[in-house]
Amino acid sequence: MSETSDRRVVVDPELAVRNDIDARILLALWCARKAFFPLLLAGFIVAAAWFIVVDRDAATFVDRMNQMDTPVEVAGAAFSPFVLVAIAFGMRIVVAIGALVAAFPLSLSNRRDDYPWVGPVGRRVRMWWDRWKMSQSYRAFRWTWLVHAAALERLGLGRRSIWARWDRLMVILDIVLAIAFFIVLVIAFAQVPQDVVP
Repeated sequence: MSETSDRRVVVDPELAVRNDIDARILLALWCARKAFFPLLLAGFIVAAAWFIVVDRDAATFVDRMNQMDTPVEVAGAAFSPFVLVAIAFGMRIVVAIGALVAAFPLSLSNRRDDYPWVGPVGRRVRMWWDRWKMSQSYRAFRWTWLVHAAALERLGLGRRSIWARWDRLMVILDIVLAIAFFIVLVIAFAQVPQDVVP
C-alpha cells in the first residue's frame, strides 16, 4: 500500500459515514449539537426577562446565573425560569452519548486475535478499551465539516436542503442571541445595586 492510500483509509470522510441511515443519524445529531448555543442563550434571555420584568429582581437573576457551575445546579434549573438552560445542557449530553453510540460500529475492526501477547482476559479488556477509545476518536472525526459534507453528498442533498439551511440559521441565531444576551446582561447589572454585584 502506498503512503497516499494509507492516509486515505485513516482520514477519508466518506468512510466515516457507513450508510444512508447512518448519514441521517449523523445529520440529526449535528443539527441538535448546533442548536446548543442558541438554546442556551435563549434560556438565559428568557430567565433574565422573567426575573427583570415579572419578579422585578435582577439581583436574583445575576446570583442564580453565577451559581450554575455544577451539574446539580443545572439540573435544579429545570424547575425554574432557567428551564431552557437545563434543556440545552441535557440535550448536549444526549447528543454526546448518541454520537458515541452512532460512531461505535466504526470501531469494530479489532478482534481479540489482534492481541496475541496477552491472556484471554487481557485480550478482551484491551479489545474493548481500544474500541472505546476508537469510538471517541470517530465521534470527534464525525463532527468535522468534511464528514458533514460527505453525509450530505451521500444522501444527494445540497446547499438548499433543510440540513444545510439549519447550519446557516444556527449561525444567525448565535450572533443575534449573543447580542441580545449582552443587552439583557447590561440591563440586569444596571438594576443590581453596586454592593450586591459579585
